[in-house]
Order: sequence, then C-alpha cells, then structure tokens
Amino acid sequence: MKNLTLIAFLGLSFTLSAQCLEYTYDAAGNRTGRSNVCTLLREEKVADRSFIEIEEEAKNAVIVSPNPAMDRINVSAKGFGVNASTVVLDVSGRQVIQPTSVLEQIDISGLVPGLYVVVVSDERRRVAVTFVKE
Repeated sequence: MKNLTLIAFLGLSFTLSAQCLEYTYDAAGNRTGRSNVCTLLREEKVADRSFIEIEEEAKNAVIVSPNPAMDRINVSAKGFGVNASTVVLDVSGRQVIQPTSVLEQIDISGLVPGLYVVVVSDERRRVAVTFVKE
C-alpha cells in the first residue's frame, strides 16, 4: 500500500505545474485581487512564428565577415534605405568607428582585441551584429 501511495504521489508531482498567482488590477493600477491558479496538466506554449521569421530576416540583413577578424571586416547590409548608417561600438556601448557608408570594408586594425558590435540602421529599423577582433 505504501508503494502504491508513493507512486501515485510521484505521478501527481510530475503532472502538476508550479503554483501560479494571478493578480487583478483596477483602472488606476491598484491591485484589487489575488488568486492561486493551479493546472493539472502542463500547458505547452507555442512561440509566435511571425516574430521568429522577422528575427531571422533581421539576422540575415546584415553580414559581418570574417568573424573573428584581425585587420578588416566586410559589412554587407540588405534592405536598408539610402540614409542608412553604420557604427562600430565596443562592449560598453561607446562608439569606436563610424564608417561613411553601409556597404564597405572597415579597418579595425586600431582596435584592441575584444568583442564589438556593428550597428546598421535607417529610418525603419536597426540591426546589430557582434564580431570578435583578434
């Protein structure tokens, strides 16, 4: 009997989800209620595919090569307007290089080895790609 109780208890522990609290608020932002919400079966959440497709499209819009790089990087950007700009930032967010156009080769020989971010932006969007300077 003890074994059956133990098996039933373990089985329930795998099917029950963690305790979830649900709060309700009024129009002014004041909390008006709290309730415990427990489900007997786990719920699967499916990511919004359109967001993933947009994210993949953004990743492919800017290509930095080679990565890692020693002296120069090639930046190619697809789908940006004529007013697009490119900047190179260090890990602290400080601008270290601002080339004149989007599609070009950038000299990085003056940078210390480390991780950097190339940001290409126009009036519609902004895409950041990291690269390593050796």
